[in-house]
Amino acid sequence: MLTSEGLVKHVKMANKEKWGYVWGTFGLLLTLNIFQEKLAQYPDGVGKYEDFIKKNWMNKRTVDCIGLIKSYIWWEGTNPKYDPCLDITANEMFKVAADKGPMSTFPDSLYPKDNGIPGLCVWKDGHIGVYIGGGLVIEARGTMYGVVLTPLRGNLATEWTHWLKCPFVEYGDVIRKGSTNLTAVKWLQANLNKLGYSLTVDGSFGSKTEDAITNFQSNNNIIPDGVAYFQTQREIEKMVRKLETNGKKTYVQIIQENSNNNAAEWVRAIDTVVDMAKDNGGLNFLKILTFLPALIEKIGNKTKQ
Repeated sequence: MLTSEGLVKHVKMANKEKWGYVWGTFGLLLTLNIFQEKLAQYPDGVGKYEDFIKKNWMNKRTVDCIGLIKSYIWWEGTNPKYDPCLDITANEMFKVAADKGPMSTFPDSLYPKDNGIPGLCVWKDGHIGVYIGGGLVIEARGTMYGVVLTPLRGNLATEWTHWLKCPFVEYGDVIRKGSTNLTAVKWLQANLNKLGYSLTVDGSFGSKTEDAITNFQSNNNIIPDGVAYFQTQREIEKMVRKLETNGKKTYVQIIQENSNNNAAEWVRAIDTVVDMAKDNGGLNFLKILTFLPALIEKIGNKTKQ
């Protein structure tokens, strides 16, 4: 199975071995035959660097930016094996990716001590790299650079515009019943407890944890399937941060504590009315109801003092 962890390990290997860069290559040793083939295929992109390539990259493994990722997808034993069914460009990979967004929404880390999910890809028009954690990217940057380690942000960073999950790779950030990532499950249990649930923080994802997630999802307009996909994790993180910032209970918590089994229905009803008010700003009687959540929080927190 191809995994995000495997992708990170692979690109780290490429960086450590100082792979070179030649348009259209994907991790094979650059023989004279392969070089001549690419020279004929890309007379401009390869031809203007002919002397440099011959001097620096011959008989070394080479890739282009998307070829670095394809070399992992196609790797068999000790070499990649070309697969025409999965031969796509950087822009095509971005287009078919289901999970993606602008860099302003680059996923914050939930439990590892870095600022994103290792194995995510970062993209700009015509170019792609792999985020390895710790604010660092490995990319095949160009003929004069080869495979290099660069910062995700800052003066020396590539001007990435978007992030994406590679559509051919499984990511380990989904937490579900039977998950073996103890750190992730403990993070989930501990933060659900901060939101009013009573789970044993033991890293074991069982029925009680599943039920708690389902209940949380129902109360927050997320499909209640009991699986902590990225959307659920981010919503949990957002609510916990809000609590830690102001030390007060959210209106959802207050309703949960005072409405017994009807909490989910009350929350959905309030959220629906608030959404209607936001969509129909001219309806003053509805617009007033946008204050409902804040009013509930104010009254609820005051009675708890």
